Order: sequence, then C-alpha cells, then structure tokens
Amino acid sequence: MDRSQPAKTPYNQAELFIEHPSRLGEGPHWHKDGLIWVDILSKTVFQSRLDGSMIRLNLPAHVGAVVEWKGALLAATQAGFYPFKIETGVVGDRYSQSPILPSFMRFNDGKVDAHGRFYIGSMDYDCKEPCGKLYRLDPDGKVSVMIEDTTISNGLAWNIPRNLMYYIDTVNPQIDVFDWNPESGDLSNRRTAFSTQAHPGSPDGMCIDTKGYLWVAFWGGAQVVAFNPFNGKPMHRIEVPAPHTTSCCLGGIANDELYITSAREGLDEKQLQKYPLSGSVFRSKIPKNMPIVG
Repeated sequence: MDRSQPAKTPYNQAELFIEHPSRLGEGPHWHKDGLIWVDILSKTVFQSRLDGSMIRLNLPAHVGAVVEWKGALLAATQAGFYPFKIETGVVGDRYSQSPILPSFMRFNDGKVDAHGRFYIGSMDYDCKEPCGKLYRLDPDGKVSVMIEDTTISNGLAWNIPRNLMYYIDTVNPQIDVFDWNPESGDLSNRRTAFSTQAHPGSPDGMCIDTKGYLWVAFWGGAQVVAFNPFNGKPMHRIEVPAPHTTSCCLGGIANDELYITSAREGLDEKQLQKYPLSGSVFRSKIPKNMPIVG
C-alpha cells in the first residue's frame, strides 16, 4: 500500500491506515520519516515510514507518549523518561530528572510546545482517582508540576497565536483552556472553553489544525469532531470504525491528513466482533473549505 497517496474516501469517514490490534493505541505523532504512535499497555512504539516499511520497538515499561525533545525522540514510560533511536532500536539511559511514579500510576498523553517544553500527564491505572498531575520538562532539565489532582490527563493543544493552552481530563465532558505564557510556559486562569456533553463518548486526545480548529477524539464515541474553540460549535465529524477512538494528529506530506489511533482495551468479545479493526490506526483528509477560526 502506498501510504503517501491515500485512497479517496468521504471526508466524514476514516479509512484504515495500519491494521494492528493495539490494546491501547495512543499518541500519534508525525515525524519527518512517517507516523509514530504507541501501544501503551504493550510497551511498544511503532513507526510507519514513508518508504512503506514498519518499525516496532519494545520499551522497558508502559509508554504513555513519544515526542521529539531537544532534537531526539523521548519516551515517557511508567519507569521514567528514556531517549531512544527508532532506526536502531537503541534505548538510552533513564533521564535522571524523570518524575517517580508509584506502581499504580502511569503516564498518559504528552506534547512539546513551540519552545521545546515537554508537557506530560499521569494517571492511575484504574482511571478513577484524581491523583494525577500534568508535568512540564523544560529544555534545561527542570521538571515542574503544572496541574494537580487530574484523573485521566489527556489531550493538549496550543492555539495559533500561542497564548492559550487547551486541555482535557477525560472524566469531564468539556474542553478546558488556560492562559499560557509562551516565555515561561506557565499556566493561569483555568476555565471551560466549551462542553462536549452533547457528543457520544468522552473527550480523549486532540490536536489543533492550521486554521485553528480543535480535533477531538472521543473514547466510546467512534468519532473525531472538529470544534471552533471559541464557541464550541462542531464544524466537522469523522466516523471511525472503532468505538474507542483515542487521539489524532495532523500529518502527511502536505500536512492535510488526520491520523487517528484507537484501542481494543475495554471492549468485550461481542464488541470486538462488531468492530474488528479496533486498535488500528486510521486516516482521513482534512476538508479544504473550512474557514479560518475567528
């Protein structure tokens, strides 16, 4: 399959990109050589490369996110932060300033801001207790706690002017927003940007496109929805043939495609028979006629 030339499908229906039964596929990230994502509970990082090849790398512990940090790839695992080279499979030493998580917790979803600061959330495995935090790792190595008492720390995105940060704690049917200081990376004035109560499922991962729309994946909703973040108006919906849609990112050679991860975790046998592609990665074109947010 030539992954650089996606098949023509309706804009509101995702096509299969990579068929793989990930337990908990998450954290899609477009890298210069292709798409990177993780299967958290299988301790695995994947890359689908532009030449059609596939790389699979097993890490020492459950991996919540992989990002590009200080010019290299960094994995946030239950055992700490690890640099690694996906081409060779070489995993470096644990970063000494990694937050120490208790055995009942793991990392979940993280991103790097425009100034190279890595934000990563933590959560307990049972997804019930508000004992998580959102951490920030600065390029100088300092680690700070940005948000406390989170339950399922999830999607992150910064607006185009780089003065707001959007945030999801999946137990809350809403998208929150902070004032964000681009110089310091600090957060203030947390409030609700808009509610997602009217949409099936729970908000999970998200990304922002070049026109300012927030694309939100819905766990249990089999969909990704594009919202105008100023008023919460849904502008576009992509149906995904997997109920547990987990996250999404922009990518492709022209940066005009949405890549969507999904999970098999939490589905029973009957549901898996109905949705056999659960755990796979999907893709959809971004509509060209969406106006700029404003």
